[in-house]
Amino acid sequence: MGYSALWYTDALPEDGVIETVERDEIRANLAEDNFLNAGRSGQVGVLRGEAMTILPELDGPYDLISVDTDWSEFPLLFNEILCLVRVGGIITSSNLFPRTFDVNLGGISEVA
Repeated sequence: MGYSALWYTDALPEDGVIETVERDEIRANLAEDNFLNAGRSGQVGVLRGEAMTILPELDGPYDLISVDTDWSEFPLLFNEILCLVRVGGIITSSNLFPRTFDVNLGGISEVA
């Protein structure tokens, strides 16, 4: 776990930091182990808990926010994400076309 964050560390400046949110304790532990084994534990912090609880507590601004959550949660998180990304920052998301996975979701228009 934490594979995407680990790849992002390659692009970080020396003083750059990544924060990743993980609600599952086992996955959070695996991510921390992966960061440690890759020699990147000083650059990545694992925030444990639900994104809906954690995001409002973060200060920001962030240069990049990469969302890899259940698609059904994305519309609920979107306003918090917009508050955290800096002007000119980037928001990426996995599963951009959720109809592939859940026919009850309308897709991007439900977020916009």
